[in-house]
Formats: sequence, structure tokens, C-alpha cells
Amino acid sequence: MKIRTKSDQEECFITGCVVLSTIKHVAADFTNAKVKVVDIQNKDVIEETTLSSRPWDIAVVPQDHIAVTIPDKKEILIMTTAGKLSTVRKFPVKGDCRGITCHQGHLYIVCIYPKCVFITDTHGNVQNTIQLDNKTFVTPYYLMLSKDLRHIFISDDGSNSVVSITLQGDISAEYKNTDFKKPRRMIVLDDGSLLVCSGWENGIIHSISGDLKQCHTMLDALSYPLSICYNHDQHEVYVGCWGDQMILLSAEYSV
Repeated sequence: MKIRTKSDQEECFITGCVVLSTIKHVAADFTNAKVKVVDIQNKDVIEETTLSSRPWDIAVVPQDHIAVTIPDKKEILIMTTAGKLSTVRKFPVKGDCRGITCHQGHLYIVCIYPKCVFITDTHGNVQNTIQLDNKTFVTPYYLMLSKDLRHIFISDDGSNSVVSITLQGDISAEYKNTDFKKPRRMIVLDDGSLLVCSGWENGIIHSISGDLKQCHTMLDALSYPLSICYNHDQHEVYVGCWGDQMILLSAEYSV
């Protein structure tokens, strides 16, 4: 699936992606400081907007909007996807914001420094702050809510682990293995298990059970897999990498 456009100055570095609908998804291109809308059927970029700073991750929020983390500026952009892609508002975050997800109008934002998860509304009003254990977390890059909404999964690039914490911040489980390196973005499947991007030149998509006790390789030999999203209607998985293409995985990988 082609992701590079003629106006791109650098190779694409897709650090975030979300499915908007059965026919569209949105990708954050970190190196080119762009947000791109991709036509799933035609497998091509149909719209893009250049930002003033590099985006990291994306979450779908209510009323045809997306939330985009901007680490260098420590802010969140709220952008409309109805009509032309554009920013409708932004708000500051008191940290180096990276991964983001949304549930029932609340944004969950993980920061590297300070190591914490902010829970806000879509206008930036902080509802809760979950402090992360400095001994466990080194570089928390992405997060997802568990299927039962009782835990938050956090992938930590620096400690080569995926950690499950309670909404109070207590560690409930951790997956760590010598062959498990540089975990990045994750998705939670309908059965509660995770698909996790990890690795660099010889990257792997891992399938990890929801209790973080079991793991096996779904796909390997990928070039820098960084982000992943799931189209429930089409039963397809999209993987954002470093390069010109996003990878489409068939239904057999989407469990």
C-alpha cells in the first residue's frame, strides 16, 4: 500500500495509524511531519496535510475527529476528518507525549518524561494522572486499553517489554524475553490478545496473550515495523514501516 507522495522530502516513518472507516485510514508520517489519509481500496494516499512539527501517534475520537500527539511541542492536535483534513484546536500536555488512545471521549496519553499516563477530555482538561514506575519503565512509547477496560497495556522500547498496569498504576503483568526487542505500537484484538510491532531491520509482529504469559511470532523479516491498526470490517491488519509502503496483512494474521 503506497504511502509516500511526491512532495515527501524523506522516506516515510509511519509511527501511528488508525482506521477511520471501511475505506479509509490515517497515518502519521514522523519524518515528513505529515498526517495522511489513505484510500484502502485504491491503496494510495488521497489527502495529506503538513504540520508545523512531527506527529507521533493518532487516535480516533468522536464526531469525525482524530487526536494527534506532537512530542516536540508537547501538545495534542484535534483534527477534523469530515471534509478537508484540518486542525480545529490544540492543547498542551505537561510531558513528552507519545502514544494515544481514546475511549468514551477520554484520551489516554503516555509520556516519556515525566513517565506517566494523562487521562484527559478532548479539550485537554486532565481527569487523572497515572504515574509510571521508574524502575520498570524506561521509554514508554505506546499504550492501549485492555478489552475489559481494567488495565492499560504499555509498550516500553527502552526495557524491551510490554507491561500491563491497573488504572491506579499498579503493575499487573509484564512480558519480557531476550528475543523480544523494541516493542512499538499495539492493537488489542477481539479475544483480548495483542499484536505488537517490534524490532528494527528484522522486525517481527508478535501475538501476545491478554495476560502477557504467552507469545508467538505472527510474521517476521519486516523492515522497521513501527505502527499497526486493525480494520474490523475487512478483517485486515495494516502495518506502518520505514519506507514507501504500508504492509497489508491478510485475515489469517488478524485472528
